[in-house]
Amino acid sequence: MTLNNRKPWLLMSVLILLVYGVYLAAQWPLAGKNLYGYISFNYKRINLLETSIPQKHISNDFGYDGQFYYRLALEPFSNKKYVQGIGFDHPPWRQQRILLPLLTWSIARGKPELSAAVMLAINLLSVVGISLIGGMLLRQRGLSPWPALLLAFYPGFAISVERFLTEPLSCMLLLLSLLSLVHKRVAWAGVALALAVLARETALAAALAVAGIWFLQSVLRIKFDQWKAPGPAYWLPAIITYISWQLWLQDNWSSSALSAAEKGNLLGWPLAGLAVSFRQLVTQISLDNVFFLSMMLAVVGWAIMLAIIFRRSEGPYRWMWLAFLALATLLGPPIWNNSPGFLRTMTELNVLGMLIYLLAVQKPHRLVMTAWLGCWLLTAGAEGYRLHLIERAKSATQTSSQSTLHSAASGITKPGAAAIFKNPKILPRTSLFAH
Repeated sequence: MTLNNRKPWLLMSVLILLVYGVYLAAQWPLAGKNLYGYISFNYKRINLLETSIPQKHISNDFGYDGQFYYRLALEPFSNKKYVQGIGFDHPPWRQQRILLPLLTWSIARGKPELSAAVMLAINLLSVVGISLIGGMLLRQRGLSPWPALLLAFYPGFAISVERFLTEPLSCMLLLLSLLSLVHKRVAWAGVALALAVLARETALAAALAVAGIWFLQSVLRIKFDQWKAPGPAYWLPAIITYISWQLWLQDNWSSSALSAAEKGNLLGWPLAGLAVSFRQLVTQISLDNVFFLSMMLAVVGWAIMLAIIFRRSEGPYRWMWLAFLALATLLGPPIWNNSPGFLRTMTELNVLGMLIYLLAVQKPHRLVMTAWLGCWLLTAGAEGYRLHLIERAKSATQTSSQSTLHSAASGITKPGAAAIFKNPKILPRTSLFAH
């Protein structure tokens, strides 16, 4: 009996967990041998008098979104300025992605160290789930499920898993919604899609895409696709969930998530952000920018290739993919100018794109597989480089602090750790990989 004739799900799961386990283990020393080292806490968001996080895992010059989702996992619905010493930057923008923190809290009950472990476990299981669900969708079409392993190694997941982010859970629920649709379980598909919106608001694009097709087909009676879009039972729960949750956030924080996106210039005119960022990356040559530019060109090239085979796609995949593509064109420079930004934001677009590709060609080309996995490896290496820079910055801070103590004894004043924490400009940003 060949491997393809056996139940592959366990072997696929073990392989994915093994690869990600090796990846995280390789980064473990750079993370200070603690899960906190992956999250990237920043002194600007930490009250040292209240937090239990060891100071060696808090950086002055680096920080990322995972610290806010970890804060929510400790108290998901709190509107306090600090929870266990961890603060927010834009509360409604962070809290709109509540599902991962809420699931973590339901298991860990706000215990700090356990919460970190649970968040990591949920993301790892979500990546496994993405691959397994993708395999089931392929098998539904009479294809081998093994190429769905590629879905687990989307380059953005190397970032999302290590930095404790929300993309794997949201993407897994979106694919679960599609699988439920294939099996004609519309109500369950609607529940999964609504949960995906609570994990990450970008999943709303999928609901709006299907709602638009349903309106054209069922209300305006325009026939243009053999696939018949499901009714409101599928897409309406997600839209209602999104609106209701946004209203609650507005009431809770007296500001909206959309206002945070506007202030941060996260959205703009179609392709304007891409054009601005491309010009910046080309004219400001550095190691970081060469890497970001390479990843940008890979993502754009992948989208062009998918557009070429678009006619061979079918069902909800093509319309959801188009909706996420439209969203990608609206992304602003702060997202396009670094690969963690656009790889994360374009997770659904690229994972759905790979699924469309696998369904269309049936057997992936070696060049595509090599490029896809190569980008994952490059991204994983960049994450290790980022952790190295964080440790180097911390060492510089400690050295400066020791120098201050020595200078004080000698009657010479130099900026030490306390001064650096008050004035970040003393310690310049070392690399864009700090994002």
